[in-house]
Amino acid sequence: MLVLAICLPIYALMRRRWGLLLFGIIALIVMIPLLEYLHLDLFLSRLGEFGSTRSSGFARFVGGFLSFRSVSLE
Repeated sequence: MLVLAICLPIYALMRRRWGLLLFGIIALIVMIPLLEYLHLDLFLSRLGEFGSTRSSGFARFVGGFLSFRSVSLE
């Protein structure tokens, strides 16, 4: 869901899908008061995993970029 939340706005802007972008904004506005009821705080608490080098979120989404950067093509 975190990847979708990041990639969907980028896709909507690139493809000029304004209806999709508007739907996402409305959905976000509706979800904010329901964060605790829908237990969405669990997803938000996992955002910190991207900064911790010992977490699965870091290994999946950040670690690969760091390993490519450390390889020299000389």
